Amino acid sequence: MPLTATRSSPLDIPTHQRCLLIAMCTPKTPRPFGEVAIPSLTSKLHLVAGRYPYIGAPLALSLAAREPWGWEPFCELTCNYDRGMSVAIEGDEVLVKTYSENAEVAAAVVAAGYFQPTDKRQPLNFGDLEVWKVTDKFVTEFCSANRQWAKSPLCSQH
Repeated sequence: MPLTATRSSPLDIPTHQRCLLIAMCTPKTPRPFGEVAIPSLTSKLHLVAGRYPYIGAPLALSLAAREPWGWEPFCELTCNYDRGMSVAIEGDEVLVKTYSENAEVAAAVVAAGYFQPTDKRQPLNFGDLEVWKVTDKFVTEFCSANRQWAKSPLCSQH
């Protein structure tokens, strides 16, 4: 089905196109959105959507903390997809590092409702990358924070 700006809701976008559209709607200066509470931190973290500079999974996600001087990067959440990987990812999925220093952060992001883990894994020599689906909450909060894309197919009713 072709994309048009006449959809009744951004959640009507076919899920297999969500990550690509979010990446296309990401401004050159990303706007953090959402809120994630990490048990071991006193401040809350916010999602930052970006793009990978080359072909692969289009959506790059990181977390940032709001500081008095601005936004401070905290960690990278996603990994770029390499066509040589054995796992297949769909257009509404991202590849996430959930082991080592990202374990606590990954659990908090899922608990906040922004992603739904799948059973798919990409084995590496030092841990597995997990495949997660973006949720409606993720799309809604991204659109709310990025009002300049209000007429895009993804955010047309926000």
